[in-house]
Amino acid sequence: MEVNPDEADYTTEHDGQTYYFCSQSCKESFDPEEANTTIREQATSLSGWKALADKQWKEWGMLWDEIAIGFIFAGLIAGFIPEQVWTSVFSGATFGLPVYVFWTAVLGAVIGVATFVCSVGNVPFAAVLFSNGLPFGSVLSYIYADLIVPPIMEAYREYYETKFAAILSGMIFVSAVLTGFVIHFLFLGVGGIPPASSVQIAEVKIEMNYKMVLNVLATVFFLFLYWLHRSESIGDESSHDEHTHTVN
Repeated sequence: MEVNPDEADYTTEHDGQTYYFCSQSCKESFDPEEANTTIREQATSLSGWKALADKQWKEWGMLWDEIAIGFIFAGLIAGFIPEQVWTSVFSGATFGLPVYVFWTAVLGAVIGVATFVCSVGNVPFAAVLFSNGLPFGSVLSYIYADLIVPPIMEAYREYYETKFAAILSGMIFVSAVLTGFVIHFLFLGVGGIPPASSVQIAEVKIEMNYKMVLNVLATVFFLFLYWLHRSESIGDESSHDEHTHTVN
């Protein structure tokens, strides 16, 4: 993101150049040597991949506990709260269609934030809600609210601090509600809203196809980055080479 130097509260100096940051966490994660190397240099050096791995695991270490709590919370909700409880909240357009869609869009976004069904699970859950009476646009608001589930809002807070994180989260919430509301009537106008009876929840099963291949490759790459992160010697060798080059 771009930072206005006149408004930046966090700065650092390196080789006579001033760098500006939006938050303390961004300043702490800044690597001046990395900032002065090209993407090609980083992509073709082991130290560049090591830096990438370290950043990945730093972010994972910041979020893993919130993610674990979110999955547990979502599992408890899915296991102990019947679907009828959710769908009964959305039944009946008693205030007229526009007001009803807007109200359920707000409620859908709130449920999306409060329940934290992750990005993988919120679409099937949204299909269940839609098949049981939640308006099409409100379903979209529920899905969009995945951007402001508690773990992500906590990440916003750690990166951008509380004030900006609150503004950003509020803007995303309003955008989720309004976008769902507008899209509902756009699709309604062109007859693009499918009937709720057409929704089918596919069964999950393991098949040998391109998805399996991509998942295996992604897992191997993930393990490779973890190995780089754990390999302290890579960073030491890189620092030694740079030091030797400087002396010469």
